[in-house]
Amino acid sequence: AVMVVPQGMAYAALAALRPENGLYSCVLPIIVYGLLGTSRQLAVGPVAMVALLTSAGLTKLADPVTETAKYTELASLLAFMVGVIQTAMGVFRLDFIVRFLSHPVLSGFTSAAALVIGLSQLKDLFGIKLPRDKKLHKIA
Repeated sequence: AVMVVPQGMAYAALAALRPENGLYSCVLPIIVYGLLGTSRQLAVGPVAMVALLTSAGLTKLADPVTETAKYTELASLLAFMVGVIQTAMGVFRLDFIVRFLSHPVLSGFTSAAALVIGLSQLKDLFGIKLPRDKKLHKIA
């Protein structure tokens, strides 16, 4: 529980959101899961890959620097929509779909996520401004 506060703030930075949003994203899931959850060992809260995917998806719709309010609204809407979809999948017992994901696919996704997260932090580590592009050769 002690680590979730700085973690939530850091993941908010990854998602290009304010630190307050990161605090909400780490406190509210714990409260809801405390009321409705069934497992004592499950950890709930923000994760780095979701933060990066949120940033990648929403920066095309609104600039997080100049359109902060719109960007925050879109992030809230995205979180709500994902919650509705996950709740519907739980109600309709669609968990069998996950069984079709093989171990190599999950392992590859996890490894690629680690690379993306690590490389995305190089700009902050070295203080370099890198332009965003879909093609690596244009950036280099």
